[in-house]
Amino acid sequence: MRLAAIEKFIEHVELLLSGVDVDLYDSIDSCFEYIAGTLLGKLRGNSIWYDGTGDLTFKKRKKNQLEFFGNMHVMEEQTGCCKEPFYARVTDRRCTKQGVVVFVRIGEYEAEGRLDEFYS
Repeated sequence: MRLAAIEKFIEHVELLLSGVDVDLYDSIDSCFEYIAGTLLGKLRGNSIWYDGTGDLTFKKRKKNQLEFFGNMHVMEEQTGCCKEPFYARVTDRRCTKQGVVVFVRIGEYEAEGRLDEFYS
């Protein structure tokens, strides 16, 4: 995920945190594909890729935190395509110089990382 795409994702997170309506499928969905692949790729191997969310909703948990719920389309070389439950928590910790942290769970796999580590 290039820096510009990460910045756009963070911009949309900021809008959602401030109460602005954002089309999740135009702004957030494709970013979650990349985030899931980056964070979970090491756990699940290279023969799996993520192909978008379905039924995506979100909830503001704290002034700096959003939770996203839905399904993720998962493509596996061995078994084909399936949907698995998707959950992500995005926490903006930039005010404490800890960056934007994303926790993602798809099915039974979960991982967490800072967005700035994706391009450093």
